[in-house]
Amino acid sequence: VGGRNLLLGTSVSIIGVGNNSANGNFNAQGGKYTLAGGKNISDLYTQYGSSGYLTISFDWVASGSTISGTFRPQWDENPYGGLAESAIKPSSTNTSGHYEWTVSLGRNGYATGFADGIEFRQDNLQGNITITNLKLESGNKATDWTPAPEDVVLDYTTKDNRIKETITQYQETNDGKVRKAQTDATTA
Repeated sequence: VGGRNLLLGTSVSIIGVGNNSANGNFNAQGGKYTLAGGKNISDLYTQYGSSGYLTISFDWVASGSTISGTFRPQWDENPYGGLAESAIKPSSTNTSGHYEWTVSLGRNGYATGFADGIEFRQDNLQGNITITNLKLESGNKATDWTPAPEDVVLDYTTKDNRIKETITQYQETNDGKVRKAQTDATTA
C-alpha cells in the first residue's frame, strides 16, 4: 500500500496548459493541491521532526504540436523550494516520465514555512502537461500512489448517498414495498 498521501484531491489528473511566460503555474487547471488536515509545512516539520523527509512523486505526459520550456513542483507559499532538484524539461523527444524527489524537513525555511499546498511552476512552457498519480509522503522512498484517507472517506460518503437515493426512488415508485424477486435459472 505504501505511505499516507499528504495531499488532497490527487485522484483527479490535471492538464496544465503552457503559457510561454516566466513564473506561471497550472492552478487555473486544478494543479494546486492542499495538504490534508489543514496542515502547513511547519506542521509537517513539527510532526516528523528536522531529521524527517518528504518524498514527492508523480507521472507526467507532454502533448502538443510544440513542446518546450520547463515545469516543476513547488510549495504554494514560503518556503517555495525544495520539491525539485531541477526543472523538468519536456520536448519532442522527452514526452513523459515518472518524477520522484526527496527533501529533508531540516531544509532552511521549513520549520517556519506557511505553505499549505503544492503547485506546479512553469517557465516558457509550450504544450500541455498531464499530471497523474501525485503523492507527497513522509519518508525517503516513493511508494505506489494512494489517495489521502480523507479523499477515500469522501468517496464512500458519495457512494452511500447514491445508494440511499436509489433505495428512496425505488420505494417511492413501488409503494414502499420491497418484494423478493424470483427467477428461473438454467445452465447450458
